[in-house]
Amino acid sequence: MIEQQETEKLVIEALKEIQSRSGRPEIEITNQTFPLEELTNFDSLNALETESLLAERLGQKIDKRIFWDEKRNPLQICEVATRLLRFLSIKPTA
Repeated sequence: MIEQQETEKLVIEALKEIQSRSGRPEIEITNQTFPLEELTNFDSLNALETESLLAERLGQKIDKRIFWDEKRNPLQICEVATRLLRFLSIKPTA
């Protein structure tokens, strides 16, 4: 079973790859990072690219809104991971 910390790591790795592909400088990304607010030039298109990359790596379809809540507020990576686990129908564990 995939766990919260493992999912956070997958999200961080995907974000780093998307940032690198875009030619952006590498910065520290933690589970407390808000990608849409804190990553250089990271926008909604990059969020979709990251979701697509995660779907490919996990072999499952992902809801296209894991980086925002229902009110379109940006989420921290720990929240993105919890949301991703929920969409994959896997109960988050500590």
